[in-house]
Amino acid sequence: MIVRKMSIDDTDFALSLTSGEGWSDIKSDFESLISYSPAAAFVGEEDGRRIGMISAVSYGNLGFIGSLIVVRDCRNKGHGTNLMKHAIEHLSGLGVKTLMLDAVEAAIPVYRKLGFSTVCRSLRMKGVVEARRTDNVRPMTRRDLPTVLTIDQAHFGADRSHFLKRTWSLFPEFCKTLDIGKSVQGYVMGSPGNDFIRIAPWIVNGGVHRGEDLLRELAAQSGGKALRMGVLERDTTTVELLKTLGFEEVSSSYRMIHGDSSIVGLSQGIHAIGSPAKG
Repeated sequence: MIVRKMSIDDTDFALSLTSGEGWSDIKSDFESLISYSPAAAFVGEEDGRRIGMISAVSYGNLGFIGSLIVVRDCRNKGHGTNLMKHAIEHLSGLGVKTLMLDAVEAAIPVYRKLGFSTVCRSLRMKGVVEARRTDNVRPMTRRDLPTVLTIDQAHFGADRSHFLKRTWSLFPEFCKTLDIGKSVQGYVMGSPGNDFIRIAPWIVNGGVHRGEDLLRELAAQSGGKALRMGVLERDTTTVELLKTLGFEEVSSSYRMIHGDSSIVGLSQGIHAIGSPAKG
C-alpha cells in the first residue's frame, strides 16, 4: 500500500467512507483539514485504487489521529495498522509528544499494541432542546473571535484557531457567545448535519450550567432540529445535564492516549469536543 497526502479531489471518497460508517462528517470537515495543512490527512492506495484514509492533526506538542477507515473488502490485511503507523511517524516527526484518538471498541487491541491506553468512553449524544432566547446569549461576531480563541486555547491547551475561525466563517448563524457581566465567558459553535445540528465545540468558564442558555439559543436557531455533540464520559456533570435536557446516547467510542499522559486531565470547561479527529 502507498500512503499519500489527501487532496481536495479525495473529499468525496472520504465522505463515502464516513457515511458508510454512519459518521456525521460533512465535506467542509475534510476541506478544513486540507487547508490547515497539506499533511493533515492521508489516503492509502493499492494498485491505483483508494482503499483507506486517516487524519493526523498537529497542535505543537499535541496531536490527534482520526478518520481511520479502510474499505470493507480490504480489511483485516494490515492496511489500517500501516495507516496508523504512518500517522504516528508523521506526527512524531513534527515534534508531537502526546497523541489522542477516539477508537471504536473493535480497534482497541490494535491501538494498545501501538502504545495507546484508554482514558474514558467518548459519547455521541443527541436530543431536541426546548428553545429559549436570553439576553446573555448573542450571535458571535468577528470582533468576538480573539476573545473566543483565547478562551478556547486556555481550556483546550493548544491553538486550534484555524478550525474555529473556519467554522465561524462557514456557519456564523450557529455560532453564539455567552456574556456574563460585560465579558464573553463561553461560546458554542455548530454546523448543519442531515437531520441535526452538530455542536462542536461548546466551552464555558465556570461550569456547564452557565452554558445551558447557549444550547437553548442554538435550539431556537435550529428550526426544531435535534442537537448532537461529542462528550467525554468522565465529564459527568455535562452528561447528567444533557440527560436532564432529554439527550440520549446514540453511539460511543473510546478516547485513547499515547505519550505524555499529563494532558489527560482535560479542562472541565470543555463540555462538547470539537471532533474525534481534531480534538
